[in-house]
Amino acid sequence: MAPAQQDVLMCKESVQSQIKIRHIDSEFKIENGDVSENNNVVAKNGASDETNSDKDFDLSKYEAMEFTARIKWPDLIVQLVLHLVSIYGLYLTLTFQVKILTILFVLATIYTSGFGITAGVHRLWSHRAYRAKLPLRILLAFLFTITGQRDIYTWALDHRVHHKYSETVADPHDVRRGFWFAHVGWLVLTPHPAVENRRAALRLTATDLIADPVVRIQKLTFIPLFALLNIVVPTAVPWYCWQETLFNSFVLSFVTRFTITLNIAYCVNSFAHLWGNKPYDR
Repeated sequence: MAPAQQDVLMCKESVQSQIKIRHIDSEFKIENGDVSENNNVVAKNGASDETNSDKDFDLSKYEAMEFTARIKWPDLIVQLVLHLVSIYGLYLTLTFQVKILTILFVLATIYTSGFGITAGVHRLWSHRAYRAKLPLRILLAFLFTITGQRDIYTWALDHRVHHKYSETVADPHDVRRGFWFAHVGWLVLTPHPAVENRRAALRLTATDLIADPVVRIQKLTFIPLFALLNIVVPTAVPWYCWQETLFNSFVLSFVTRFTITLNIAYCVNSFAHLWGNKPYDR
């Protein structure tokens, strides 16, 4: 072989080795939490929702599968209690048994915390529509936790599955199964095997979520954060600041507010998928 050809081959092998080493080093850093503070560097294998398992996923097989969902009784009971107590909360409001400041506080909390859903877990973490510095990510995580809608990681994963397989059996809240299933039923029934399959598959590509320390910390501390930001603080503010009764504050500022916020989000899955132009991004 000519010396020139040998030099070319050696150069090629050197470049390939460096690329391989950098790729391994990148994966090691991601697994060990060495990530960019600004969340501006997304792992190469997390930049796409495509996985090797997508090629093996036969949607038609799952569509033809016989499946009977089971009721998750603890979740159903929680939903029933929330809605029944919220009806009483609306009664207290309509009969002027709560202070006007409490009503205004509830409305302001619903509106403000909504940015944690729309700008936070939806546009930023689910769709990666923009990049955010650490202070903004912390604020959005704080607002999203007030809504009580699960942790960021779980919510974003489910939303990616929903968009990727919208209105198929792999859609967590497939509207073809009826209005009430899409609205709230999917939360109180066992998921279809196709949904479980796709959730597991997308976890392999969700390195951008795990790489964000805000997402990791919020996931690890979700239960105490939920108790503090969604129950204790909203209940304490009206009671302490303008002497609302503790009972009214709990019923209206926690239960009723929480339930209204949940149903606002539920309506996107039900009403928005039954009516409209349906310009889905598949």
